[in-house]
Amino acid sequence: MHGEQAYYLTELVKIVFALLPIALVLFAMIFLRRQERTSQTLWLQSLAGLWLILAATSRLVLSTVVGISMMPKQQSFHTPEEAQHSMDFYFTVSSGLQFAERGAFALFAIALVIYFHARLPKKTASL
Repeated sequence: MHGEQAYYLTELVKIVFALLPIALVLFAMIFLRRQERTSQTLWLQSLAGLWLILAATSRLVLSTVVGISMMPKQQSFHTPEEAQHSMDFYFTVSSGLQFAERGAFALFAIALVIYFHARLPKKTASL
């Protein structure tokens, strides 16, 4: 495999390996949900799924294959303002997606801490 095919395959491998840990977390939450059917495990599973979707979208938009192709290649900009507007749009979308991905991770982490905190043995006041 040479040239363009190797380049696209390398980009695909980068995206897959970036998403693999999040997918494993989602699978763990699915197994936890099967073992314990509560609203808390449903929230954990849903937040892990949301995190994976946002991460996949973010990785695709930020990848050089997909993200840069959002920019019009066949069209040359007539003014610097058009080029600046296009770049501003790309950076706005990419930073918004990164923020959403990190927000989903934070929500998942908080929900996981709450879930495990509720399962800690309660201390009893002994006199």
